[in-house]
Amino acid sequence: MQRLIVPVALVIALLLAGCSAKPPVRSDDIEQVLFFSLQRGQKRVASPDEVRQFMAAYEAARPIPGDFGTTPPARIEVLFKSGRELVVSGGGESYSTVESHDPPLNLRGEELHRLLEQVAAGDVHF
Repeated sequence: MQRLIVPVALVIALLLAGCSAKPPVRSDDIEQVLFFSLQRGQKRVASPDEVRQFMAAYEAARPIPGDFGTTPPARIEVLFKSGRELVVSGGGESYSTVESHDPPLNLRGEELHRLLEQVAAGDVHF
């Protein structure tokens, strides 16, 4: 019985980790990235440098447990060539929410949080 517990625990851990995997973002799949400052009512297309900055920040962010949420001051929409869309909201709390599939996924990443704060303030310059 003892020998069975470890493999079963490993399988459960792998399944749970797979459930919270963040959606992939590949640069060659991106059609356009839009920055929204919801507080200011501003929307604009991200420059190539801003897209690279977003991708690095998104890649560094890690999933965190919980289904909590808040009203975010900023949103980044990634539109893919396939028609798929990925929305990252945040900038107020220390986490961000990714919506690409159900259920939404919360991420924690300092770079992503700072980028969303800058988007909310209308102050993104690279």
